[in-house]
Amino acid sequence: MGLGSAVSLLAFWQTSRWLVPALLTLAVVGMSGSAWVVALQLRLMAVAGSARTLGAAMNHSSLNLANALGAWVGGLVIAGGWGYRAPSLVGAGLSVAGLLVLGVSLLVHRHGRPATMG
Repeated sequence: MGLGSAVSLLAFWQTSRWLVPALLTLAVVGMSGSAWVVALQLRLMAVAGSARTLGAAMNHSSLNLANALGAWVGGLVIAGGWGYRAPSLVGAGLSVAGLLVLGVSLLVHRHGRPATMG
């Protein structure tokens, strides 16, 4: 889903010049983003053990932080003169960054190392 999100955001960057293709691509962006949230929630529940309630709360907090970060960085690229299409490129980059974090999580989980705090 993360890859789908990145690809659909790149596609939106390309199609955003025309109304109908932009709207269709935007629908795919929304669907892939929503599906990615569900996939992340399922992954979290699978690895949270007895702390599922805390994990679910942290997932919501992380999604809120991601929304704020995306809006802030998207605003920075617009203010920097990159134009109104540039935030979709930022979103694609952030999707790839999220995939990297997921990859680290999968590696840690496969090697059986428990997560530690502190």
